[in-house]
Amino acid sequence: MVAAERVAYVERLRSGRTAFLDALAGLSPSQATFRTAPEAWSILDIAEHIAITEHGMYQFITKYFEPLETPVFGREQEILTHGIPPRPLAAPERAQPKGRYGSIDEAAGQFAANRDRTIRFVEGCEEDLRARAANHPLGRMTCQECLAIMIDHPLRHAEQIRKIRASPGFPAL
Repeated sequence: MVAAERVAYVERLRSGRTAFLDALAGLSPSQATFRTAPEAWSILDIAEHIAITEHGMYQFITKYFEPLETPVFGREQEILTHGIPPRPLAAPERAQPKGRYGSIDEAAGQFAANRDRTIRFVEGCEEDLRARAANHPLGRMTCQECLAIMIDHPLRHAEQIRKIRASPGFPAL
């Protein structure tokens, strides 16, 4: 990554971290575990999913990738501009909530630690992530595209959390 690109990605990663953590702020245990329907994810479930997927996608871009002979310029700008296209599929089994965290603060802390690690990686990354490919649940993509998804993913779920917080029956405390 060139310096200007690193700066832009780091800024977006930090902004996304803040937006997601702001969406979780001030929740009581009953609010964190509230479900709009029996099969719906709670806010704690969403926070767990985001913490887990941040770690998994970091692994794709740093460890589980295949070097490419030439960089592939792809969808990263489309993802950064318009977000991830809506998915009719459920999250992969490994990214499903399983009660890994005992509280919203624990899940938020793990997401923040994982995101901080991603930021440190990008700050020091001088390799072209378009010259690496990984097998993501959305399909094979460059690591640059995966990084763009890492930026967008918590933002999409922060919006989902805002909708839960505004839904009928959401606990006052």
